[in-house]
Amino acid sequence: MAGESPFEKKFVDQSDKADLPGVLDQLTLPPAFIEFVRLHQQKIKIIVIAVAIATIAWALYDSYITNRLEKSVSAFYNGLKVTGDDRKQELEKVISEYKGTPASTWAGIELAHTDMKDSRFSEAAAKYRSIREDVDKSNPLYSLLTYGTAIALEGEKKYAEAISEYKKLKSAVGFDSIGVLGIGRIYEIEGKKEEALKVYEQYISTFEGAQQNNPDKIVIEETIARIRATM
Repeated sequence: MAGESPFEKKFVDQSDKADLPGVLDQLTLPPAFIEFVRLHQQKIKIIVIAVAIATIAWALYDSYITNRLEKSVSAFYNGLKVTGDDRKQELEKVISEYKGTPASTWAGIELAHTDMKDSRFSEAAAKYRSIREDVDKSNPLYSLLTYGTAIALEGEKKYAEAISEYKKLKSAVGFDSIGVLGIGRIYEIEGKKEEALKVYEQYISTFEGAQQNNPDKIVIEETIARIRATM
C-alpha cells in the first residue's frame, strides 16, 4: 500500500476546530464547568459576540458625543467673538445645531443677556423661562435663570409676576436675600412701604446667634432704617 503523501491535505472537521470545551480541558478547569460550557456552547458564543458588538457601538457613540461637545463649545466661543447681528446669528446657530448641549444652553442665556442690555425685557424674560424649562430645580443654574426672569419682569413693570419669581428665590439656598430684597424693592416702587417692611423684618428674624453679623442682615437693616426715615 502506498504511503501517505505529505502533500495530501487531511480532512479536519470544522466542529473540532471550534471545540471550546476541548480547549477548556487543556486548561485543567473543573469538569462541571467544562460540561456546562459544552451544553451551552452556542449560547455562550452568541453572548460573547453581542457583548463585543455593544462595546464597539458604545465606543463609537462616546466618540460621537465627545466630538459633538467639542464642536459645540468651539462654535459657542466663536459666536462670542463677533458683534451685532452676526453674533446673534452665530449663537442662534449653536442653539439649533447643538440642542441639548451646555453650549446651546449658554448661547441662549447670552442672547437673553443681550436682550436685557438692550431693554428688550419681554424677550429676555421669555428666553430665560424657556431655558429654565429644561433645567432641574436642584441645579444652581435654575435659580440664576429665575433671577434673570425676575429682573426682566421687573424691568417690564410686570410686578406681580416679578414678585412670584422673587418668592422662588426667597426659598432657594443662597438666593434667599436676593428674593427678599427683590420683593421689598417692588413693594417700595408701588408705594407699599408697610408691606416692604413686613417682608424685611420677617427675614431679619431668621438670623440668630453668629449670624447677627451676616452681610445680608446688615444690608436689610440699613434698608429698613432708610424706609422708616421716609415714613
